[in-house]
Amino acid sequence: MPNDHIGTPRFIQENFSINGKQIFVFNTIINSVYSTSIRKAGTENNYYNETVEKKLLCDSIEAPFSKFSTNFLNSKTLNEKLSLIKENVDIIERFVKFACFRSKRGFNMVKEQSITGQVFNFSHSDFLAIENNCNATILSCIGEKREILPIFNEYKENFINNSLGFTLLHMNDINANIIFLPLNSKCGLYIQEKCKHNYETILVSNKKQIDFLNTKTCIYEKLYGNGYLFSEKNRPWIRIKIFSLNYHNI
Repeated sequence: MPNDHIGTPRFIQENFSINGKQIFVFNTIINSVYSTSIRKAGTENNYYNETVEKKLLCDSIEAPFSKFSTNFLNSKTLNEKLSLIKENVDIIERFVKFACFRSKRGFNMVKEQSITGQVFNFSHSDFLAIENNCNATILSCIGEKREILPIFNEYKENFINNSLGFTLLHMNDINANIIFLPLNSKCGLYIQEKCKHNYETILVSNKKQIDFLNTKTCIYEKLYGNGYLFSEKNRPWIRIKIFSLNYHNI
């Protein structure tokens, strides 16, 4: 029986591993920190039906975004990265849209609170198939005019990631929403409302900045995630351990 990755796809988890096989996980459901195989992290046997898993998620969402992500992370210059972003805006935004809908908690909220959910007993696969034909997207909370910038982590501590693969940040000081999409422990994407500025990247260079992003990643997992946070299987697991100890107080 196939193991379906309910939220964060396997190729994203691989970017946070040392050997492409193991990651360090904080399981928020059982309140446990451990090392596990990428094949098992965040999976359930036959969770999605074959059509949704293969044709929708794998072929039309994950495969194009995986190709972009690989090229983006392997590109050597900033200009190459900016060009790749510009060429793949639709692929990036489609990935984020469905990353949001892959939340089991979000799906259960829809079932419990919507009239459709109360009348019809539809599955998570049915829900994704329906959303594939709708224009609804979490990106609408950012605004119609958006821009995607690369974010680079130059600090000694690394990004962690959550079970959805992204975090929605609300910046109170500027009253704006931003989506943070980490692609590995040192690089990711920042999706924000298009504004007048003269910078092309976002830089994380100190402890305050990295703690802000990692804490927000934990908070978003607690609110909407499928139950786990993960990082590389080396020193960054210490950050996972720290967040696991403070998770219930966040």
